[in-house]
Amino acid sequence: MPAVEQAFTCVGVCQMLSNGYQPIHLFWYNSNPQTVFILAGVTESLEILVFSNGQWTHGSLIYFSGSLNSENATCSVKLITFSS
Repeated sequence: MPAVEQAFTCVGVCQMLSNGYQPIHLFWYNSNPQTVFILAGVTESLEILVFSNGQWTHGSLIYFSGSLNSENATCSVKLITFSS
């Protein structure tokens, strides 16, 4: 289950996307490490990661791979950060 702060942030992010007429293609809760991955945009170019503390990040620094079908689902989300 998502944390309370995380759930409120997800609703806010999805509302922002909806207000901008951006489709949401994937909303994925990953129980380990308790993150939500949202893939949105007409060209599926908006990648958003919501952490359990309610903070979120977006952009091309998120790497998503996985497969979905009716029998099982696998997903891997990795946040790549750069230090200056």
